[in-house]
Amino acid sequence: MKNEEEKEVDHNPLDRIMGIIEDKGGVRVETTSESLAVHLGRMLYHSYGGDVEYKFSDEQKLARVFWHREKKEVK
Repeated sequence: MKNEEEKEVDHNPLDRIMGIIEDKGGVRVETTSESLAVHLGRMLYHSYGGDVEYKFSDEQKLARVFWHREKKEVK
């Protein structure tokens, strides 16, 4: 994700990852812009498959991107 952030900074210096928070339910990545959040969601989907869902707020400049894939069983 940090590599993708660096690429995006070339296009917009204000696009940054503010934090990466891990918990039992997964990982939350907080960004400074909607566009970076959407870009990271697309990157995860194209790199690892799974499902991605985008939710946008009308009241605020806010995007929530949910990416999920089923765990593969190791045999």
